[in-house]
Amino acid sequence: RVLVAGDRAGVAYLLLEWRPGVSAEVAAAEARRAGRESRQALLNICCSIANAYARLHAVGVVHGDVHPRNILVDGDGAVTIIDFGYAVMPASVEPRTARASRGGIAFFLEPEYAQALRAGEPSPPATALGEQYAVAALLYLLVTGSHYVDFSLEPDQLLGQIAEEQPLPFAKRNTRPWPQLEHLLLKCLSKR
Repeated sequence: RVLVAGDRAGVAYLLLEWRPGVSAEVAAAEARRAGRESRQALLNICCSIANAYARLHAVGVVHGDVHPRNILVDGDGAVTIIDFGYAVMPASVEPRTARASRGGIAFFLEPEYAQALRAGEPSPPATALGEQYAVAALLYLLVTGSHYVDFSLEPDQLLGQIAEEQPLPFAKRNTRPWPQLEHLLLKCLSKR
């Protein structure tokens, strides 16, 4: 819930209510350790996260900074997205809210962004479609405990992997195959 919104010295800000919870990564790790019940718990977390982003997109907001520490999961499994510093409203007529500078953690960037960075071009604006890719990369990490590819820490190679490499099957991540979820995530992590 927004408590206060304003502008101070030309910088917009929001003050939101305090929300309890742990990061999505911590919640998923706890669920993965739960044994046989872990699949349902993981699915519940993933669905809650996907639904939270879908609700944002439905009202015209693109978060712009998807990663596991920007999502809180409380004891009841409720999800709260936090840190709207890079959020945009692409349909807004207000330039400040229509396009913000880009940020984020490289492992969750979409291929179009990675391609632009590699080519030395300006970064494309955050979009709901690009964010779908980021959310899929996040969900893959939450389910398997690993990123969807074995990322290099060398920046140009990492960007090339985002732009070109296909996700590894869950079995390569020591995760029991989950065909329906793997198929969905592969579709969402499509490079086109």
